[in-house]
Amino acid sequence: MVRIPLNAARSIQGWGAKGVRPRIVVKALWSAHSESLSKPTGRSGARSNRVTVIRSSVNRGDMGISRLHVEERMQEEEEEEEKGKKLAMQMPLPNQKYLNSRRFRTPPNVTREFIDRLGRPHIQSFDDMIRIGLREAVLSTPPVEFKVPPNGPTIGLHLDAASLGYPEVANGNVGVGTGAVAKKKVLPAECRISGKTYTAPLHVSLRVVIDGEEAASLTQACGNVPVMVRSSRCHLAGLSPAQLVRVGEEENEIGGYFIVNGHEKLIRMLVATRRNYPLALRRPTWASRGKDFSDMGVLVRSVTEDQSSYNNVLHFLKDGSAKMMFAFRREMFFIKVGVILRALTSRSDQAIHDALVRGKPKSGSLPFSRRMLVMLRELHGSQDDGVHTQLDALKMLGNRLRPRVQQHLSPDLDDVSLARALLQRSLLPHLRTPELKFRMVVLMMQKLYALASNESSVEDTDSVYSWEVFLGGDIYVQVLKETMHRMLRVIRTTVLTKAERGGGPVDKAAVLAAVKTRPRVGDMMELFLATGNAPAGGDMLVLPQMTGLSVVAESISWARYTSHFEALHRGSFFVSVRSTDVRKLTPDAWGFVCPVHTPDGTPCGLLNHLAKDCVVVCDRAPDFVHQLRAHKERTSSGGQKTSSNAAGLVISKFTEIGFIPDVDRDSSNREMAGYVGGQFPGVFIFTGMNRLMRKVVNLSTMSEELVGALEQMYLHIACSPQEVVPGMTTHVEVSATSLMSSLACLIPLPDCNQSPRNMYQCQMAKQTMGTPFHDIRRRPSCKLYRLDTPNSPLFRTRAYDQWQMDDYPAGTNAIVAVIAYSSYDMEDAMIINKASMERGLAHGSLFKSELVDLYVLAGMTRYQGRGDCVGLRFARCPDLGPEDPVTRALDVDGLPRVGLRLDKNTPYFSYYSPIGDKYVVKLFRKAEEAVVNRVWILSGGGGGAECAVTRVRISVSIRRRPVVGDKFATRSGQKGICSMLWPTEDIPFAESGMMPDILFNPHGLPSRMTMAQMIEVMAGKAAALHGTALDATPFEFDEDRPAHEYMGNLLAKAGFNRMGTEVMMCPVTGKPFESVIFMGVVHYQRLRHMVLDKWQVRSTGPMNLMMRQPIKGRKRGGGVRVGEMERDAVLSAGCMSLMMDRLLDNSDGYREFVCLTCGTLVVFKKGVGLSSSSSFDGDI
Repeated sequence: MVRIPLNAARSIQGWGAKGVRPRIVVKALWSAHSESLSKPTGRSGARSNRVTVIRSSVNRGDMGISRLHVEERMQEEEEEEEKGKKLAMQMPLPNQKYLNSRRFRTPPNVTREFIDRLGRPHIQSFDDMIRIGLREAVLSTPPVEFKVPPNGPTIGLHLDAASLGYPEVANGNVGVGTGAVAKKKVLPAECRISGKTYTAPLHVSLRVVIDGEEAASLTQACGNVPVMVRSSRCHLAGLSPAQLVRVGEEENEIGGYFIVNGHEKLIRMLVATRRNYPLALRRPTWASRGKDFSDMGVLVRSVTEDQSSYNNVLHFLKDGSAKMMFAFRREMFFIKVGVILRALTSRSDQAIHDALVRGKPKSGSLPFSRRMLVMLRELHGSQDDGVHTQLDALKMLGNRLRPRVQQHLSPDLDDVSLARALLQRSLLPHLRTPELKFRMVVLMMQKLYALASNESSVEDTDSVYSWEVFLGGDIYVQVLKETMHRMLRVIRTTVLTKAERGGGPVDKAAVLAAVKTRPRVGDMMELFLATGNAPAGGDMLVLPQMTGLSVVAESISWARYTSHFEALHRGSFFVSVRSTDVRKLTPDAWGFVCPVHTPDGTPCGLLNHLAKDCVVVCDRAPDFVHQLRAHKERTSSGGQKTSSNAAGLVISKFTEIGFIPDVDRDSSNREMAGYVGGQFPGVFIFTGMNRLMRKVVNLSTMSEELVGALEQMYLHIACSPQEVVPGMTTHVEVSATSLMSSLACLIPLPDCNQSPRNMYQCQMAKQTMGTPFHDIRRRPSCKLYRLDTPNSPLFRTRAYDQWQMDDYPAGTNAIVAVIAYSSYDMEDAMIINKASMERGLAHGSLFKSELVDLYVLAGMTRYQGRGDCVGLRFARCPDLGPEDPVTRALDVDGLPRVGLRLDKNTPYFSYYSPIGDKYVVKLFRKAEEAVVNRVWILSGGGGGAECAVTRVRISVSIRRRPVVGDKFATRSGQKGICSMLWPTEDIPFAESGMMPDILFNPHGLPSRMTMAQMIEVMAGKAAALHGTALDATPFEFDEDRPAHEYMGNLLAKAGFNRMGTEVMMCPVTGKPFESVIFMGVVHYQRLRHMVLDKWQVRSTGPMNLMMRQPIKGRKRGGGVRVGEMERDAVLSAGCMSLMMDRLLDNSDGYREFVCLTCGTLVVFKKGVGLSSSSSFDGDI
């Protein structure tokens, strides 16, 4: 805990008048650039060490500044307000100039800020793991010590160091080590294509101690462990976009993921409780932990340097005492807090009491002081069994806990040493010395009893101010630490097993032989990333969850791919929790968590996404704390500490500097019945890692700075410069869209939509067929979608240009007429002009790749039975004639030609099998026509039998034109199904001859309340007429400047009706419709949900044994199952007999024998005949 002296606090920034909360800010450089309010800056543009001052005596009315201060600064603030308005007005409007610039086809020289921001927290956490975390993990890994029975030596296995190399091809492989320019680097693109894992070698320094003497020290290879792409151990680190393209990567390569078996795996960002900060909580489950336990407690999540976390809870008991909970090897221990305090310090009882009541006001310290005196007296008890000294407390703890922890600690420890080791590892382990642990327990005691006496309010772990982020590097190092410790345990088991079986004496040679066995650290790390499940049974592993830790970075669209890097999951535990509190969006989440970018359904509110200006701090830089300590040394001489109520300044290192007095505490207002205090008073400096912070503009300095969620609650932040309240507003938002995620910022006018529609659009944008990658033809992904005829939207937000989303278009500008023209456009259906479709509207392609391994086809692995398959290779039979279908489809090497059209039963590839001495031809079994896009040879090709080609990857592309049943959606969350491809001659047309591409039913607008789509119809039309892009950034229009009036004026200037309506002609009669038709341009998205991927028709096949309905799954041969919706559809057509046949006769119907007299069911047993209960006495 850091205590700030009064003069130091004043020197940071003036206190102002009495009752004014001091504002301690960290200034940053400010550039009055025209894009500075909307363009994110790097870490160098703003410092992340923030100070939050919390005073229990300050209420909302005290947050302003004095009248005199207002008058003195009124003119200055008005000038700052005008300056902010000018800067806001200078922001560039959306345009399409980027499409026509040279930059559109040329990779930039440096990585774009948007791309760098997405992968920065993931990459920095992994780099920190390599630089510091791995070393700290090794140092904190306890040695494995054991005694060989019955009279063998005592052996200790110690880890001293670990190092991670770079991905390289091992010596001895083809092309490695054969020359001066032999290639050894392994690139991520090669692993994607070959279906391998991007790994680097891991080496550990192991020390063997036998009977207290060092017997050997060696460096052991532990296999290859996965490496994060674009980290400091990746060969892509530091490459420019142009260099990335040359090595086969995307120019906008984000990094931050792992490549496992050819798939891109990303470790999820998980929500964790703020580290090293005491939280006063109420949890009903705590009351069931033991006798007299209450629901009140103070929780501290203690995080060490290697990012290991341990929970310590100080419980309040109903008799007024307290117990400390700490865990060792997942077993919880509850110790009286008096014993804990006595075991941590050698101070006298009076000194302990003074430390506990220090800083408490005289009016409220008497009950607390009495309770502490009772606690200290209870320690002594009788003269024989009492705890009188620190040594007595340690002996008692060691004696009582030894039976439960002895097996995991050194057998040579006495009671005192065992207790000290246990307290060091399990009680507030982020603090290295007992003195610092003592101070933290004292603070926890003060906060606990303040909560129990209603002097402090209950805090909330569901609020963002109590959150931090568990990053990929943190989870990775914890799993790696567990696997390395498991390696030591496996060596112990090997040695003991050999001794039990009488395999010779257990000496140095025997231990080294066990060490030399191949450790499976690399295999376990690869399994962890492939499955997302942490190793089971490990006592060293403490994670928020043990499953679902990694996900596939799906590349369905660019929006979906980038959203993975901003996703923040609350934890799998809360999925099954019935309470909705964990899913609610609290007010302090403003600017940190996007309010609309969360899925609907089960993960709603649990899978969130960070706001666009929110950053995750990954630095270990407590420089600000060192400056405060140096300042204390310069000003402490001659100073006197005050004993009034202090706001303690708490940091992760927990160092005391001084006190800040509460100068305006009025105890008379606190003595009213039922009063509950505010937040626990203190000055808290957070300099740890993984904090959530966001950018705002400080009005006093007109500079960008980072603020945390806890500090934000005590600031007055205006959403725009126009909303600044002189004398009260301290900060202003960087932009009006700072509360939204990157994807949500692309929605046109989301403030004009119903909020669920914005949520739907955030999900549908990630399901859109677009341009997921630029090198899509070289991507070996299992399934990729591409829109062949994309357009740049005419109605777009400023973020669209800022992040250059024209590089990844994902929609088509379509002429839409809002008209109820036929019964085919009811509900969510829509009609597409057949001529528009035939001319390329929403045409797309599906890219698939397949890995073909001949050893797998032969039913064996690469290492089993290879001698029986010498000569196995891809080849075409040489005896076939030139007109043979195999010869026309395949090359001499047995592989298909690039550009070959594949129909069902077309020759796909051919290979020679030495088993039977024959050539085998495999046919293409898919029903859809495909085209061979690319063929990769992954093994062999160097000549000779051992270098024969046995492993290839074949990529094909499939054309997908819109058909009836395909799904489309607008950017306002208005999704619909193509119900009919309407002939052109039957499509209504305008007076100008313009024919719509899509007919949309007007009944779909009022029920969804998507006013933004109606505005987009007008705006898209106006933009096309004037040849420019229009601004769709949210919060730009309001009641004084309505969007529809602005768009209507543009239409009027172009000679059209200002309401967006036109006179349309009936294609049947040639006469105009009686009513005008609302028509314009809308940016439509084609979703990946297509009929050709889902339809299934069959007359016979397998069925579910219980329900007697067709089984589920198209790949398993399943059929259409009749549910409630299908039942209603068939009944509406009057086919009652069909439903009876399907749902009763052939599904639920069952025949049983019943006694006509008593109604008893009669059972027929094979070999016995009819049998039933004794009451059966009649006919059946």
